[in-house]
Amino acid sequence: MDDPIVISHDASLDEQYRELSPWLSRRLRHRLGNQCDVDDLVQESFIRFGRYDRQSRNRHPRALLIRIAGNLVTDEQRRARARGIDCQVSLDEQALGPRLLTAADQEATLSLKRAILNLPADIREVFILARFSPMTQVEIGQALRISVKTVEWRLAKAVRMCLDELGR
Repeated sequence: MDDPIVISHDASLDEQYRELSPWLSRRLRHRLGNQCDVDDLVQESFIRFGRYDRQSRNRHPRALLIRIAGNLVTDEQRRARARGIDCQVSLDEQALGPRLLTAADQEATLSLKRAILNLPADIREVFILARFSPMTQVEIGQALRISVKTVEWRLAKAVRMCLDELGR
């Protein structure tokens, strides 16, 4: 017999959302300008904010939210730059059609997979958990029984090694 799915409800998170989301929205709107992006950013920030334990969220909630939102903005800017670089193709490349671009995308993905697989096991494990799971660096450290500083170091090392492997 299957156990019923239990969805925990955190009233304090609801309260923090009601109290802090207008403030965060104003701060981000002032910084970014685009209302649609701001609403999405506020929601994503609170999703990540909710992953923290109650004590961490209550210690300095505004600082934590600003940090999370700032990281999300930085991530989005990196993705936009990458898309911008990818969009700067010559007319000749555009004429070749989507099949060539898809092959190039597949080759880039394959190269990245190879670079990740070539990482030392301990560094690869931290990188995969940090990039492809919802775990925070603190949670990764706890799961692997290493310090957060070690998680940060291994993550930075993984990024450097992948970039070197990809020839950037």
